[in-house]
Amino acid sequence: MTERLGEYTYWLHVVSRQPGHTVVEAEPGYKPCKRPGTYRVWMASHGPVCPGCDRVCRIPAKAGLVKDDAIVVIRQPAKTTKGKTR
Repeated sequence: MTERLGEYTYWLHVVSRQPGHTVVEAEPGYKPCKRPGTYRVWMASHGPVCPGCDRVCRIPAKAGLVKDDAIVVIRQPAKTTKGKTR
């Protein structure tokens, strides 16, 4: 994997842990994932990342994920208005 840091660096956070995989999504404030799906974690010099597209979506080390762990990347839910999902 080529290391790509800078303007294309995003952060993911764990939504839930399921048997056999971990569900993650973009941290609030970042653009939603443009290629949601199932992937295997890659390890970069700065820690675990999602290999799904041309962005470098980093996964915090505290998530405990290691190389080849299965992740399911989801889009963030639509923003809500008065408690209702759009």
